[in-house]
Amino acid sequence: NEHDKAQALQQILQAPVSPRRMILCQTPLQDEAEKFGDRLVLVAGCSLHPSGPDGLLRGLGFHNVMSVPDYAACFPELMPAKRFQ
Repeated sequence: NEHDKAQALQQILQAPVSPRRMILCQTPLQDEAEKFGDRLVLVAGCSLHPSGPDGLLRGLGFHNVMSVPDYAACFPELMPAKRFQ
């Protein structure tokens, strides 16, 4: 989270760093969790978060997260390339 990153950067730089000045790639998603937290959200990509990108979104307040491989397993007819792998 922003607080942890600010602390790490503060130690490296030996200068004060405010968490309010930190913007991570997931920072803008925090506000979206209020609107879309209970809706199905498809997540694609990678993350250094220990639980992966879906764990990162759940930590932000999204409750119904599905990865692309899970989506393909649920809806194989929508993933025609899957048949040729």
